[in-house]
Amino acid sequence: MVFFAIILLVSYLLRLWLSGFGGVHPDEAYYWTWSLHPQLGYYDHPPMIAWVIGIGRLIIESIVSDEFIARYPVFFSIVKLKAGPYFLSSVLTPMVIGKSVEWVQRDALSMTQMIALMLTPILLLGPQVVTPDAPLFLGWSICLLAAIGFQKRRYHNNVLGDPTPPLIALSILSGVALAFSAYSKYSAVIAAFLIVLSGCGLWNALMMGMISLTFIFPYLLWLSTQGVEDGAGVFFQLGNALGAPIKPNNFKFVGDLWASQLFLWSPFVFIGTLVFFFTDVRRFFLSVKSSRLSGTLFMWALTPLLFFSLTALKRPAEANWPLVGVLAAMVMILSRLRHRPFWIWLLILQNIAILVLGWMLLTQGPRLATLVEASRPHWAEKLRKPSRLREFAGWERLHTLISDITKQDRRPIEVESFQVLSSLLFTDSAHKPDTKLAKRLYIWTEGSRESQFNHEARWVLPEIVKAQPRWLLTRDPKRVEGCRLHQGLHKEASEVYFLYSCE
Repeated sequence: MVFFAIILLVSYLLRLWLSGFGGVHPDEAYYWTWSLHPQLGYYDHPPMIAWVIGIGRLIIESIVSDEFIARYPVFFSIVKLKAGPYFLSSVLTPMVIGKSVEWVQRDALSMTQMIALMLTPILLLGPQVVTPDAPLFLGWSICLLAAIGFQKRRYHNNVLGDPTPPLIALSILSGVALAFSAYSKYSAVIAAFLIVLSGCGLWNALMMGMISLTFIFPYLLWLSTQGVEDGAGVFFQLGNALGAPIKPNNFKFVGDLWASQLFLWSPFVFIGTLVFFFTDVRRFFLSVKSSRLSGTLFMWALTPLLFFSLTALKRPAEANWPLVGVLAAMVMILSRLRHRPFWIWLLILQNIAILVLGWMLLTQGPRLATLVEASRPHWAEKLRKPSRLREFAGWERLHTLISDITKQDRRPIEVESFQVLSSLLFTDSAHKPDTKLAKRLYIWTEGSRESQFNHEARWVLPEIVKAQPRWLLTRDPKRVEGCRLHQGLHKEASEVYFLYSCE
């Protein structure tokens, strides 16, 4: 495990260095704005991702001199944003999953297992975009490790029907990990049920619950006050998940969700988990002690997918919701194949193929479209569409265009989308004082989706100021009373924003 940790640390530093030469996704910029103003809760999500970004920024600023940061402001702006989340998702989470594999197989990780784990698409590519999933995956993986520990103790020392003995260390670990997960995403509640179902025992469950509730009490207090007042936090997510359900049940949404998991888990892991499940049904339900740990891994792998499949009957489900299940699936697959190196190498080759294919689809789409245009015109049309990578690019150009146009007319600038506002603010942070826009940027409350910006006075233009001349930036052409189109701004060749002058 020490060797594995060293490899992960080296790859983390390399990944962090390379990230400084890339761009920032609008969602990443959004969470970055949260980190500048730490709070107990935010409108969309719990606060852990903002705290992690803030801690990473403070660490980078403490070990790198201000003079050196000032020489490469754009590079270090990105590095400071990603340092904390990358460490969780690229170092700590793989280490915990590796330790879980060792606990299950009762043997050290082999070199092939380390390679397979590091090349798992969800662990290699998933962390590239900073989201609340980064801290959730770490908290969830620690909860899974604790559940394995509870079950192993029952496996070795108990006969069927005996209660789980008090395990203080595992109970404390579980309680802290559950609180960490709850501060990351609300789906952490599934982990609490899974630990109980994994056989932690009544005494351990009570201790775990008390520790977890103690840590999350401040957040519960925030939810009961500001959260209720603003309809924020869990109230926003419940409204977003339960509002306007579709009738009758739409099984196409469920099929889309499973298809996304087939790719995101990787076909080998997803299909392998289902195959192992059906071949182990008999052992899963038999009163054989050796089957209990297998049942625990199946629950942790498949329960999130089944839960969100039920929600997908009424509304389209986002593909990242059930992804935590892949953690237990990887533990099960790698531990079962430890004496079958051929299958592990096959998994490694599959992961490499997925990475290459993903890179080609994202960067070489138009070229691939010409190859399939005759036989698959529908595929060709999709391949020609601008890549999602464009969301990372062009913000510096858009910021410069707005700055140049409004340099002589320093009116307030309202921005339609919270993603655009976040991206402009992040880009602005690396600019010189004479080209900064931050003090003039506001959210356009009439046209934007509800976000954290709408609930903070510093981002909402006062009504008395709104009655005066201002600028308005939108993604699409608008008809706004008192505003006329000033100029279309090409963020890049395929994307245009519209700047209006409002009198």
